[in-house]
Amino acid sequence: MLGASSTQEAATLRAAREGSSVVAKSLDTHEWNGKVLLTTFATEKYLPSLVHWLASAEAFMKQSTVISIRVYLGNDVSE
Repeated sequence: MLGASSTQEAATLRAAREGSSVVAKSLDTHEWNGKVLLTTFATEKYLPSLVHWLASAEAFMKQSTVISIRVYLGNDVSE
C-alpha cells in the first residue's frame, strides 16, 4: 500500500496508474564517437520492467542505426 492509506485507495491508485500509458517521444541522449549507447540495469525481480524498457529502446533503434543497447544484470538482494 505504498502511497495509499487503505487497500481500497491502493486499488484505486493502481487502476489509475495502469489505465494511463506513457509513450516516450524522445530521450535525452549523449553521443560519443557519433554513437548513442542506451544502458540499464535490472535484477530478476525487475525482469518484466526490463522487457518493457527493451521494447521502448527497440523503437528508438528502428529510427537510428547508431544506437546500441547495453543491459547489466544482477542478483536480487534478499530482505
